[in-house]
Order: sequence, then structure tokens, then C-alpha cells
Amino acid sequence: MGPETSFPYDSHAMVTLKRLVIHQGCRPAEADDIVQETLCRALEQASKGESTPSDGWLRVVASRLIIDRYRRSSRDAQLCARLGVELVPDHSVEVVEKLLAIFADSVLAALPLMQRDVLNDISRGLTVADIASQRQLTVRSVEGHLRRARAEARRLLE
Repeated sequence: MGPETSFPYDSHAMVTLKRLVIHQGCRPAEADDIVQETLCRALEQASKGESTPSDGWLRVVASRLIIDRYRRSSRDAQLCARLGVELVPDHSVEVVEKLLAIFADSVLAALPLMQRDVLNDISRGLTVADIASQRQLTVRSVEGHLRRARAEARRLLE
């Protein structure tokens, strides 16, 4: 796959896929990993010259990855029980998620209300057109709010 190949999936498709994975019982961090692995497999298939995998294909692959994780954790638990070893839970993901949430809240609090509201709408999976319609704005206005919010977030990250 050369540099001229474009990415065939939009952010709405990825948000939808992540919601599906979370709905099937995964934590958000696990869902991110599964969505990323699903996309890697889709791009690998597209790089072989095959047709771009459909959304249904992505959902099936993501579901199979969830099942693989469940089976792997089940085997690990059985092995630990057989060996008489206690499986120690790793809470690092939860700690990082909480720290990121605190940081994200502070970044959001620094944004003007309209930019914050538009970002919240995007995070809920709404499209720019949907937001423009609901807020009685033009699409360009919504895009401007998003652009300024991203610029301010980048500035705060420096």
C-alpha cells in the first residue's frame, strides 16, 4: 500500500465500532486496542489489493478479537488456579484513564462554552452536519469551533 492510498474509514465509523466493543463488555482502553487492531487488519487486507473491508467485516473482526481476549484471560486464570498462583490485577490502565480524564477536564474547562459544547457533541458521535443543524449554525462555523478548540488544546499541551 503506497502513500497514495487514502484511509477509507471516517471517525464516525471508528466511534461506532468503539461503542460496539464497549457494549460487548470491554473497558474503553481495551476497546481502543481492539479498534486499532481491527483497523490494522483492514489496512493489511486492503494492501494486498483486495477490496476495502466493509463495516460488517470490521464488526466481525472486532467481535472475534474480543472473544480471543476473553479466551486468553480464561486460560490464564485456569493456569494460575492449577499452579496455585494468584493472578494479580493490573490497575495501571485505570490509573492512566483517570489521569487523562482529569487532564481532559482541565483542558475542556479552559475552552469557551461553544467550543466545549461542539467537542462534547463530536464525542457523542454526532457529525458536523448534525451539530450545525441542532445548534442552528453553518457547517463552516462548527468546523471553525472545532479547529479553534483543537488549536487551544494543542497550545495547552505544550
